[in-house]
Amino acid sequence: LIKATMPCGYCGKGRSVSTCDCVKSRRYRAHGLKGGASKHPDPPSIGASGGDEAKKGSAVAPPHRPGPQAAPAAPPKPSKPSKPTRPIKMHAKAAHHNDPTDLLRTLKDAIRDVKVHTHMGAAVAASDDVGGHTHCYYLRSRRPTLDVDHTFECQLMGHSLVQTESWYTMYKQEGFIDGKVSSHGALRKALDDVFQVQNHVDNLHLLDSGINRSKRHVFTNAIREMYAAKKAGGFDLPHEMDIHCVKYFDGHPDLGGDGGAVASKLVKEFEITERRITKLATAHVDTRGRSAKDVRVQEGRMRDLSESVVQLYDDLGC
Repeated sequence: LIKATMPCGYCGKGRSVSTCDCVKSRRYRAHGLKGGASKHPDPPSIGASGGDEAKKGSAVAPPHRPGPQAAPAAPPKPSKPSKPTRPIKMHAKAAHHNDPTDLLRTLKDAIRDVKVHTHMGAAVAASDDVGGHTHCYYLRSRRPTLDVDHTFECQLMGHSLVQTESWYTMYKQEGFIDGKVSSHGALRKALDDVFQVQNHVDNLHLLDSGINRSKRHVFTNAIREMYAAKKAGGFDLPHEMDIHCVKYFDGHPDLGGDGGAVASKLVKEFEITERRITKLATAHVDTRGRSAKDVRVQEGRMRDLSESVVQLYDDLGC
């Protein structure tokens, strides 16, 4: 007997739906349909629902596979919030000065050792390394002109004194001569304690003279801004120090120094000195020739000065 083959229900050829190569038969098989052409007169296209049987060579769209995901972008670095400003004391006229900067200069001169250069040996000896330059910076590319510099500038100590209320009574009582502190009297004796703190070896380091000028200008500008605006705070010392040091080295390309690295070192040393200054201020009170009451009063003034120094560091952004 010869078995008859059912024609394709889609194209009518002498093949069954399971073997015919017409388009609809391939669709039928690709989707695994059952029941013949009469039940599925228009099978969906092969790519519509991804059947598992398709004729070799037929165009079947591969399933979509997402490519590697790009790393999410880092969130923007938040900007450093500026410190709030605060009013500063503008009461110099009561102390027989026309403006606070005059009083500041008077006090700065009174607590600065004009022979500070003679302390170079002590500054070197206080350093941790043989060369004596651990906590200072100078230009190794040439023989430097070294300054014995105050890490905490005399003008900063003068500003701290101007802004300390407990010291202000003494300024009002002082008879300034030609804008200077007299060599005798209560204010001179009180400032002698500050003199010992300001010129202590812990506040001295060796610095290239050119870098020293750049550093000094940063603090001069900071104080000038405070008195011009009659408020303190909001100053960014690391940024300003970087600008001045980079400018100095840009103007002296033969030195081959890194202004940013120098600025960072100066700011770090300045920040370390805060603890030294405040500790010295509360420890250096000369008891000779003072009554017990006067000693207690002077100790209170020195504590107040220490707090004023801490406030100044905060105002400078440290």
